Amino acid sequence: MVKFMRKIPAGMMLIPIFIGALIHTFFPNLLTIGDPTEVLFTSKGMSCLLGLIIFFTGTQIKVKDLKKNLKNSLILVATKLIVAYGLSYLFYRLFGIAGVFGISFVAIVSVLSSTNGVLYYGIVDEYHEKQDYTTFCLIALYSMPIIPTVFLTSFGGSIDMTAVISLIVPFVLGFILGNLDDEWSKLFQNGSAMLFPIVGLQFGSLIDLQSMVADIPRGILLVVIFYICSVIPTYLMDRKVLKNDGHSAISMASVAGGALSVPYFCAEIIPEYQAFLSSAISQISVCLLITTFVTPFLTKYLVQKFQTKQ
Repeated sequence: MVKFMRKIPAGMMLIPIFIGALIHTFFPNLLTIGDPTEVLFTSKGMSCLLGLIIFFTGTQIKVKDLKKNLKNSLILVATKLIVAYGLSYLFYRLFGIAGVFGISFVAIVSVLSSTNGVLYYGIVDEYHEKQDYTTFCLIALYSMPIIPTVFLTSFGGSIDMTAVISLIVPFVLGFILGNLDDEWSKLFQNGSAMLFPIVGLQFGSLIDLQSMVADIPRGILLVVIFYICSVIPTYLMDRKVLKNDGHSAISMASVAGGALSVPYFCAEIIPEYQAFLSSAISQISVCLLITTFVTPFLTKYLVQKFQTKQ
């Protein structure tokens, strides 16, 4: 079963999401029988597991890795970040939190601010460029739900700093432990991977499949927006300014499973986002699936096209 799930891009999270959605759609009360079953397999226990994933991520970030080739990587990641939030702000000013065409503000921010670090690493590894590994470290930092959550909640009124700090503390503790002793990093290296299937079930418990089918066209539209906004600015920066072949920029254009947690965190802090939670998760799931399949092929195609022109 695990081998089958690993053959599917992001399958360790997507398949459990689908199973959780099936249960929620057709047997909504099956797992709501009390703890520990309910807290483990429904959204009731999501905050705890997401906190653990943030902590495990922190243990894998090394100061020594961040120092290597930092300038090149920082420019690339900053370009993606600035464009993502600049366009998100414009979207908010034009359409508000309800958005347009069924795509809400929380959905657009969650997608535009996301990068699948694992997929990025898998794509760039064949190019053997040292700066790519520094970029990977920065992606791991910026792809966490902390930054998009702070951004989103700032539009719903004053920022709840206690909620923001509660997101940061697990990462900081993990970061400190991982840099004090490599054994902590080794111990928690596969921690997030082990939790993904359970977290996937919890995300699935928020999705009604009938609603998700209706959200597929919106999800596809969101993918198109994502590629236009993510690939073009970073690719031009990588090619024209940094004078690289562009593979690092294109490899960043994918949606990570962590993006699914952003609407949940925001809805916990700002109740107004609760109305868009289910549709946002459905649309992000579509983006996650499509970009995971398409981005590796898109990277190879554009890099080969660049090399042919030389």
